[in-house]
Amino acid sequence: MIIPPRDTNKWKETDMPNVLRSLWERVPENTKIKLRGDYNSVSHRFVDRPRDGIVLFAQSLLGKRFLSWYAKRLDAAANQVKPGEGGRHLSKIETMKTGAEDLEVVKRFGLQADNSLYEFGTGFGRSAQHFVNFLDTDRYFGNDISAARIRQMREFFEFNELAKKNPTFFVTANNSFDWAEGKTFDFIWTMAVFCHMPDEDVREVFRNVHKIMHPSSIFLALDTHLDDSDRIHRYNAKDWFRPPSWYCDAAAEAGLHSEDVSEKLVAGVGSQNVSTPLGYKGMKFSSHLIKMTLS
Repeated sequence: MIIPPRDTNKWKETDMPNVLRSLWERVPENTKIKLRGDYNSVSHRFVDRPRDGIVLFAQSLLGKRFLSWYAKRLDAAANQVKPGEGGRHLSKIETMKTGAEDLEVVKRFGLQADNSLYEFGTGFGRSAQHFVNFLDTDRYFGNDISAARIRQMREFFEFNELAKKNPTFFVTANNSFDWAEGKTFDFIWTMAVFCHMPDEDVREVFRNVHKIMHPSSIFLALDTHLDDSDRIHRYNAKDWFRPPSWYCDAAAEAGLHSEDVSEKLVAGVGSQNVSTPLGYKGMKFSSHLIKMTLS
């Protein structure tokens, strides 16, 4: 789902006592924005973000990359679900009942059941479940940096009888694509992954993705940008909103032919309708789709 992440433990305006809430409602909106940011909470802006920044800076002094910090963060969250319970747990989550729209988007570019597809950043398998169900046996491949998420996804596939299609999953620690062991794929798909990666890491993907592409491969990247803005907006330590032009330029620098094909999106893709306001403080976001091929 391409939405700004929400921390369920953070302070919310609705948690305030009635008297404080009444006083808060009298504060001018522009003053509130100065305190919390356009759609952040006060605690997120002044506690969560500085804390994550300090941790990342400390890691950089030890020679560790953003990827290792984020993988540990994802693992910690996913490991709250005990091994063996992932299938039943994920089957109850509303988000996992979406994702069919992602398959329909790739089919618009010619995806057939006998094609091979590689998903960069599987998460819990929200999109993967539909790709695996549609594709022939042994034709789906995917990677994620979180071993715990991959573990839950495998349990989900077993629970829903999708494991018989024999999907291949890689737990990865870098953006080299060496883990694919020299295989190339007809389609490469990524959704809401680049928005959780620093600029240089995205550029690294573009520099290396040719390793898994053949002359006819199509690489489709779906992500989110802030409406009416042509610059990068960093929401917090792990979330970036970049305009489509940034991705096209970065892909071109890596020798890929790229184009903005957002007109091919379908309603509801990425669990949001295109051009639907998401930020409850008034900020608006839209999905975009970048198509890349070998030059």
